[in-house]
Amino acid sequence: MKKLLLMLMVLPLVSLGQSKITSAVYEIPFSSKKGDILNSILSRGGEIDKQRSNDQKLIVSNLNFRNRETLSVVFLFQNDSLYQASAVLKNDSISVLDLFLNTKNELDTVYGRGKLKKEFILPYKDGDGSELIAIRRGFATYSCTWQSSLSNKHKALISLKINKTNVELIYEDSTVIEKFLEEKRNTLKQNLPK
Repeated sequence: MKKLLLMLMVLPLVSLGQSKITSAVYEIPFSSKKGDILNSILSRGGEIDKQRSNDQKLIVSNLNFRNRETLSVVFLFQNDSLYQASAVLKNDSISVLDLFLNTKNELDTVYGRGKLKKEFILPYKDGDGSELIAIRRGFATYSCTWQSSLSNKHKALISLKINKTNVELIYEDSTVIEKFLEEKRNTLKQNLPK
């Protein structure tokens, strides 16, 4: 029953093929316009935080992500084009490390094994039984990434990380980010004194 429920949770975000990363978030394709996303979010019961949202970001509450409650979901735009969505997962019943590992395992079943990275600062180390204390004190970080090509022109990246007391899940179209950075570099080059 748990496996069936897990598959129903992730089905809307799955592309064909196990290791293929989705090109959409909430069934909204990357590069969508902000107005289109607003309509989709509102139809799902999401509430827009008008005070903190602006032209480059849309902050939403009351919106589940992968059938999990979230503290917030943030959509980022460049030139009115969606390139990233992130969700801070709500955690009431299990430790932040368990939430991270459970979410990582779910994503592994959909996208294949991600690249797990654990970093500890002395006096803490992996396996010493003090991982949660190290995380809360900022002496340990856990992250995992999954990357895939969506097409010849687009690369997608999913990352999962612990931020002391929260787990953050990020979906992004790396190609849009690379294009934006290239535009910024070109603008800086053009503005250099000759």
